[in-house]
Amino acid sequence: MRPGGESPQNSSRGPVDGRSDPALRAMVRVAIRDDGVGGADPAHGSGLVGLSDRIEALGGTFEVTSPAGDGTTLLIKIPTATVGVHDRS
Repeated sequence: MRPGGESPQNSSRGPVDGRSDPALRAMVRVAIRDDGVGGADPAHGSGLVGLSDRIEALGGTFEVTSPAGDGTTLLIKIPTATVGVHDRS
């Protein structure tokens, strides 16, 4: 389903039980890549563990892709505030 598609339209018609609270949840996504030697593994202890802990404490996710000989890519996703569709602030 595409954002802004059928769900908000159905919600605007009114829910069966009288309640509706559609919300948008924004997500910050950051990808960081280097061209180093790769082989980074948070399971073996490194600064990546502390970074992962801090991101997860914010409700986010942290992925490391680091094949040997091919650099390292970090994919970080952190949720931002949830905003109700009907909020005017």
